Amino acid sequence: MNTNAKLIVGVLVGAALGSIAALLLAPATGLRTRKNINKKAKKIVKQIEGMVYGKPKKRLSTASATSHAKNGRASVSSR
Repeated sequence: MNTNAKLIVGVLVGAALGSIAALLLAPATGLRTRKNINKKAKKIVKQIEGMVYGKPKKRLSTASATSHAKNGRASVSSR
């Protein structure tokens, strides 16, 4: 086995062992961890939007988007 192959195998084995150790030693359940990650990701997105736009933009809810689409269709079909 050449040096590159040994390096790749070593990295893969290390990644597998690290993943197993992380799963076994995690302080929170998987559900709680996913919620925490999602919460932090949303916070980071809001911070980035604040830097880019000055303040976060209001997003349309599904209901208001649907009503806008209906209003748009009505105005187009009434012409």
